[in-house]
Amino acid sequence: GNMSDSESAQVIPLDSAGSSSVNIMPAGFSEDSGGAGAEFSDPLLSNLVVDDIEEIKEHPLLCLDEEKRKDLIDPGDVDGPGHDITILSHSKYQIPAQFYDVFSFLLWCILFGLFAASISFWIPVVLYPNETTSASINITSAIQNIIGSLVFGIVRSCSQVKYQYPQTYFAYKGIMSGFCSVFTTFANVVADTGRLILTGSWYAAPLNIAGNLTASIIAYELGRRITRRLRKDVQFSEDTIKLENSEKRMHLEVEKQLGLQDDEIGDEIPLLPRKRPRGSYKGKIDHGHYSVDELEYLRIQLVNKKEQHMKKWFQWGHYAVMIALVVIIITNFVGVVLFSIYDETFSENLPEWFPNSNNTFVLTDFLIYAGFSLLGAILGSFLSGGKYDMMRSVQWGTFKVNMISCISIGCVNNVTLFGSLFSISPVITLTFYRFVVGFCGSFSSFAGLIDETVVLFHGHTLKRRWNSLRNLFYNFFVCLSVYILIILTVRLAIFLRYWSPASAVFLCGSVSLWSCF
Repeated sequence: GNMSDSESAQVIPLDSAGSSSVNIMPAGFSEDSGGAGAEFSDPLLSNLVVDDIEEIKEHPLLCLDEEKRKDLIDPGDVDGPGHDITILSHSKYQIPAQFYDVFSFLLWCILFGLFAASISFWIPVVLYPNETTSASINITSAIQNIIGSLVFGIVRSCSQVKYQYPQTYFAYKGIMSGFCSVFTTFANVVADTGRLILTGSWYAAPLNIAGNLTASIIAYELGRRITRRLRKDVQFSEDTIKLENSEKRMHLEVEKQLGLQDDEIGDEIPLLPRKRPRGSYKGKIDHGHYSVDELEYLRIQLVNKKEQHMKKWFQWGHYAVMIALVVIIITNFVGVVLFSIYDETFSENLPEWFPNSNNTFVLTDFLIYAGFSLLGAILGSFLSGGKYDMMRSVQWGTFKVNMISCISIGCVNNVTLFGSLFSISPVITLTFYRFVVGFCGSFSSFAGLIDETVVLFHGHTLKRRWNSLRNLFYNFFVCLSVYILIILTVRLAIFLRYWSPASAVFLCGSVSLWSCF
């Protein structure tokens, strides 16, 4: 409850030795008759599970008032259901929780982002049906979106399981914000669709959007179902219960209000709340709501809550993953350096379809691409993040980064009208190209859009499914409309200013005037 500072603490008198022993205990602290196994109704200390009462009294967190405890406890980055991360400041090293969270996220995001950039840099660009015309669908971009959505679905499901190592949650976040952001690209889908519209390929534009969207949703759902099949604890996560089981959804909400009796961690599994529900909820919670698998899941989770949830530092598995990523990144960089040194030899022997076969700036190209990709992924993650209810409305954070990316690509497209700028140096052309592919592609969020749409659709209510359609409408139709509007406005202004057939050909090409519109 809400109590004043004087009411939320109790003073322990002098002990038998006559020494002063004053300990401040938080409101909501209680211990059972056996003297072991304590719980806290205070939500700030709900994850603090200890057995010895003296250990509780000596814990440094309990010597602080409620406001100071709030400064030490960070609920983590909540991008939707399942991202329940509670990080406590380590008393030994005195590292602020906020600094620790940001450092861990940036470390994992940079490693997985560079890993994705190392892969996508060497993927050849495949256009269909004609590789020589701009009226073709970018097959490479579609394949990358499908793979990224598959990975996002797997990692998103794993991240919903509670009481894992905190660094494991940050690794999940690094994969979603680093790898998937760099590997997938919403902005390029919009840019390709706009290119198809502006070049007169009206049939291919909706096919490009529908193909990317449908295939990516199927891949995301496939990854989600594979994870639930391989990891049984995923199907008992809070997100899955809330979204896909109407009976347990009400059961879960009642449990949140009443709290489970979790004093004893061992063979006995808590099944009933400390207080019985009142009114229409009476009798709704009983043994019949739990299956055998769920009871085993509860037992494992309660043990893990005590054993590993509070171990915030890197474990051996985390070090192994980081070492593997570093080895791959360094190997790729060495390959890029060798490619730049022997570029003439490679240009003569490699086929034309091989990526960078004729690239004389391969090292500069990779550094620019990797830098733009990392910058876009990190800025996009922080700008789109925030604490919001995923089930109530359109995810405006994702819409915001997607809209900014589309505006940026539209502006760069208009800059390309001034060809004299690009004749100064090939590096300028390369920089603008990598800004669109690297920064705007990573800054936008395609896999996140797929994730939000599928989660809303699985809500099994008409309002949530309507929100999923609204989410797609805003991110695709509105962003695409703004992108095309920016291009047409600038071209129309130039055409009216320099009214002549030559200006029309310059702006719209020699095929048809309608290709400009």
